[in-house]
Amino acid sequence: MKSLLAVACAALALTAPAARADDARNLVATPVVKNALRAAFAHAHPRYTTAQVKGPVAGRTYYGRYSGVEYALAVFSIPLFGTQDQPELFRRKAGGAWQDRGDTGGDVCPGWVPLPLLKAWRLPAAGSGCYYVP
Repeated sequence: MKSLLAVACAALALTAPAARADDARNLVATPVVKNALRAAFAHAHPRYTTAQVKGPVAGRTYYGRYSGVEYALAVFSIPLFGTQDQPELFRRKAGGAWQDRGDTGGDVCPGWVPLPLLKAWRLPAAGSGCYYVP
């Protein structure tokens, strides 16, 4: 019986479409990922200590992978400015160090983040081909 089940599973695996390397994947932003994003933000903005940086703000972090590159959008609150000009855009090769690419000013456009990943995140259209991060 076990061998019949193994053969059935193998046949199913052969008929299932293989995931492509360039497929957009929406990923869960774990506490480890969020802490790494906060550290990258603080590193890119040395006038703020990590203690002064609040966030990422709950419910306002998007994280995913496309073609071997991971992207994240996260909203932080900082002294005097709050969440103005957020979200912040981050990028890294899978497993590498996060690079803070700067604030988006509110809208995220393809070119900054691949369009398939923006669609996987289900962000609302903001016009001009860009997307709004709620």
